[in-house]
Amino acid sequence: MAVAIRGNKLYGYGESTNCKITEFHPKDDIHYSCIFSFGKGKNEFCMTAAFDIKHPDDIYIARVENTQTCLLGKTLDSVEQGTAKLVRIGLHAMRIMMPKVKRFTLKDDSHIYCNGKSGPKMSFAYETISKYNQTWYQQKFGAVLPGFLSQSTVSTEEKDEIMVSLNGQPTYFRVVPNSLMSIYLHSLAILDMPCEPYQTIIQKLPFLLAYQSQYKSSATPREFITAIRKYYGEKYCDEIFRWYPSYMEYLRIEVYHDAWYIPVERILEPDGFRAEIIRNAGVMNTLGGTRRARRQTTRKQDKRWGIMPFRYERDAGKGFQWADSDALF
Repeated sequence: MAVAIRGNKLYGYGESTNCKITEFHPKDDIHYSCIFSFGKGKNEFCMTAAFDIKHPDDIYIARVENTQTCLLGKTLDSVEQGTAKLVRIGLHAMRIMMPKVKRFTLKDDSHIYCNGKSGPKMSFAYETISKYNQTWYQQKFGAVLPGFLSQSTVSTEEKDEIMVSLNGQPTYFRVVPNSLMSIYLHSLAILDMPCEPYQTIIQKLPFLLAYQSQYKSSATPREFITAIRKYYGEKYCDEIFRWYPSYMEYLRIEVYHDAWYIPVERILEPDGFRAEIIRNAGVMNTLGGTRRARRQTTRKQDKRWGIMPFRYERDAGKGFQWADSDALF
């Protein structure tokens, strides 16, 4: 099997990152696959995604991590919403490179490290649901579950419509009845229902004994989590990471971690987005590629699999135009 490695330098939101493209070209046409890696290089990639010709409509987002060296020349935490911006740049780049793909699938098991780097970590999906009534991927990239039809801030008064408060504003989701999206949206209402009596719940969840004051003073599960967050402050993550998933599962908040996807039409172009082909051998070595590996990719293979030579510029009045110019940096 031939392996071809190429690279692009991507820009967006005034930031930049590298994209390593590793293609696996078998002798037959039915086992082609490629991996996209975004970040500085070597073991410092923050986002990886995979494409397999067996699933031609999908790119699978395999991993997203808050690694500080994801952006070039800056730490990720020094950029407002740095992780979200990096992912948006990567999603848009892959959408252009693989224009026939219809969706980005993912496993929403995102976490926050309590110390920001390693060790104990807290579920990011549950945390953003308790704060905003939506997961991080849903909030930042428009991720949905099977059964989603549409959403609007204006009610259509259809029977398959579910109202959810997002950022304090009613949002109306049209969904397929009894679908995963329908069950998930209905489960969010549990967070704003009355708390179960304290003496009853500690029999089932003994770990809540330590939070009697916060629990009894809260009218709903969402208020209880907010009270814990406020009371423990910076130590909140260390305090709850062990039992947070168990509590949310007990409440039957149905996240369906394995079923989320981002429709390609929901991906927006980042401000100031542009891309340059990496032709510098030293940079390619940093990404984990070699001059020899890069030469194995041919124009015929590019055309066959829909991976375009990644270089285009905006021409006034004509939109984006593909260009053949080399881009060195």
